[in-house]
Amino acid sequence: MKKKLIIIFSILIIGLCMITILGINQYQKNNQYQRKFPESNKRLSISTPLLLVPGSGGTADSYDSMLDYLKNSLSGVDFLKLTVNEHAKVTMEGTLTKKTKHPVIVIAFNESSDEAVPQQGYWFGIALRYLQKNYKFKKFNYIGHSNGGLVISHYFEEEVQNGDPLGNRLMFLGTPFNGIDLKENTLTSNQKLEHVSSELRTLLNKKDRIPRYLIIKNIYSDLEDKSDGIVPIESVKAGKLVYENVHSYELENLGEKINHVLLVDNATTFQKVNRFFFNK
Repeated sequence: MKKKLIIIFSILIIGLCMITILGINQYQKNNQYQRKFPESNKRLSISTPLLLVPGSGGTADSYDSMLDYLKNSLSGVDFLKLTVNEHAKVTMEGTLTKKTKHPVIVIAFNESSDEAVPQQGYWFGIALRYLQKNYKFKKFNYIGHSNGGLVISHYFEEEVQNGDPLGNRLMFLGTPFNGIDLKENTLTSNQKLEHVSSELRTLLNKKDRIPRYLIIKNIYSDLEDKSDGIVPIESVKAGKLVYENVHSYELENLGEKINHVLLVDNATTFQKVNRFFFNK
């Protein structure tokens, strides 16, 4: 009988040891995941962040000049840079703290080709939910340069999930809603597009999914050839067809002869960003 009790007691001790070891391993795994964010950043309550999405071929560094301008012109500006890879894994640089008043977040993609724009809309949603796990954002503001504006549009139409923060203000910079072929962006006698690209047709088919409360400014540059050097003006203007049901929509000429690439890297754009998002 004594021998049986010893055996039973030994089994119980071994079982308890195994449970303890498994618990420690699970804690280490969970703690390792949590440390991807600085300890001071967990569940911060911060004002509406500005999300910046680069165009095709862009990286998390594409907005660096704008970030420097905002840092110098506003107090309490801090940055995050997120990059999503082809497997929907997110890497992040930078920190937000309790002193952050104006969070500015760049979201870029390893696969940033024209062909991957719809898929980038999906990855964009992944990045938003990655942020949402650790920050209590209620709304987002957005800037989309070139195809970055299409990425945001695909997100609104196809990838929004329950619990995602609401959209607020959105600025497009040279976004080619109807492609970049100048010949395909001519108007008929009644001022309608003669050609509708497959991209624009896709967006038009699902435009009713776009949030109606958005406030939009759609900016283009005119180099006097009916384009900004890459994107035809009429292609930019086609954004009105997609976003015609939103709360507020404004088309605006940048007012400077800035080529497409430099739309995110010039003083006039920076000033418009300041006024539109920060009332400065």
